[in-house]
Amino acid sequence: MDKDCPKPTRLRLLIDREVQGALLIRTVLYSLSGTLYMGCVLFFSQALSSSQQSWWQHLAAFSLDMLYWGPGLVVLLPLLAHDLLRVSNRFAGPIYRLRTEMQRLVDGREAGHVKFRDSDYCNDLATLYNQLREELLEHRAEALKRSEGPTPLPESTELFQAKPPAELEEDDWEVVTSGEAPPAKPTEDVRKAQLQEEVA
Repeated sequence: MDKDCPKPTRLRLLIDREVQGALLIRTVLYSLSGTLYMGCVLFFSQALSSSQQSWWQHLAAFSLDMLYWGPGLVVLLPLLAHDLLRVSNRFAGPIYRLRTEMQRLVDGREAGHVKFRDSDYCNDLATLYNQLREELLEHRAEALKRSEGPTPLPESTELFQAKPPAELEEDDWEVVTSGEAPPAKPTEDVRKAQLQEEVA
């Protein structure tokens, strides 16, 4: 199987847009929600700790603090998205490949062996798919042979028919060739008539 399967390579991180896109959107939403929550906690804790300043002064101080940890969030979010795509690619890629090869089998097209990368999840699915593919191809080949029917015998085939050895006589062998009927044996009446003609 290894000879038939080239070394698996996957250059794209975003293989399945429906699955990986949904995970990516949820990650961005959770990150923004967490950032907003932490910002509100820091703002109100700072405002309640110093009641002598106005809300605008607290907002200005909070905005100044954001200059320190804000850029870190901007850099961290793309890193999280990239890492999510890499991890999700390890199971979205195999599922996408299996779905493509199974669709080829359903359509009656040629489908090859499947081999995933060592770092991919669900590597056992490749083995199960390859076994199922081999069995399906064997069943299809047997069904094709049955649909073609039995092989006809050649026209020159000769069939020999004989009586049991105890009753064998010289004239008991019949050679039946295709397309020709065996000669009929004369009956007892015909033999008597022939003898009377010879005596006369």
